[in-house]
Amino acid sequence: MDYHLATTCLNDPGPLSFGWETFSIFLGDIAAVSLAALAGLLFFYIVKYPGFRVGAGWSWTTTKPKGKLQVWPNVSVTSYDPNVEKIIAAIWVRERADIDNPGAILGKLDLRQTGQPIEDRTTGGDVLNLRGPVIECEQGRADEVMKFPIFVQTSDGHFYKALSPAHPGSRTLQLRMKMQRVVYNLKEGLQKWLG
Repeated sequence: MDYHLATTCLNDPGPLSFGWETFSIFLGDIAAVSLAALAGLLFFYIVKYPGFRVGAGWSWTTTKPKGKLQVWPNVSVTSYDPNVEKIIAAIWVRERADIDNPGAILGKLDLRQTGQPIEDRTTGGDVLNLRGPVIECEQGRADEVMKFPIFVQTSDGHFYKALSPAHPGSRTLQLRMKMQRVVYNLKEGLQKWLG
């Protein structure tokens, strides 16, 4: 066989190889676009969901018979997305953070029954400051009660756990909150600069 003919045959991939190469490049492009879209959706979910943050602290007062305390959570709802308008329907204090198995219900305050206007408990605007249910307990048990998880329930039936000194949230949640603050501050700065 001629040397020139042999090297030409080895270097020429033929029409079938060209088709496979084009197809593999096409699949690679689809995979890259899909990966970028997935990363964008994940970032959007981390920053936007649920569009607000719930925090809580506790207040207390002594009752007339000595040795008893009345404690209640003070809940604040900070909105990050003005387009997310959820109506806070109730505030719960439960024994456990498990939605399906809450254990003992220490207190529940239905804000619809207290006569609080809807605009004062709708997310998407200014910070909402809500007072939770009053729980009466022995003075020695107050620290234990204040460690129970606090939830807000929206009118669509969803529960959102409040962050408190006893329940600072997981590291993933804390990272999400930091990212939300960074994006929120950038957005606010850009709006001030443009406006």
